[in-house]
Amino acid sequence: MLSLRSVTFVLLTLFSKIAILLLMKSISNAFRALADPTRRQILQELKRGELSAGEITACFTISGPSISRHLSILKNADLISERLGDFLSVVCPTQIARRRRSKRKEA
Repeated sequence: MLSLRSVTFVLLTLFSKIAILLLMKSISNAFRALADPTRRQILQELKRGELSAGEITACFTISGPSISRHLSILKNADLISERLGDFLSVVCPTQIARRRRSKRKEA
């Protein structure tokens, strides 16, 4: 019969391996998203501030649906987030961090 200690050890080992696999999948998704030069350029544009999807599309010569697909891939890789308000806006994580720091300084 298994002791409580051995069951706990097995469960913790299993959970840690699952966590590692999820982290590896997340990292893999990020690198896959960054492999495309258009997506890297979108992130460069977003470093200056948040942009609507239309503003991002205006920066490129490719179609709106293509930009939408690139944005979807970046979002699924957790490299950008979406803010829904008066309009669709895409935010780069570094821009979110800057905004939080400036709010702390103001307070």
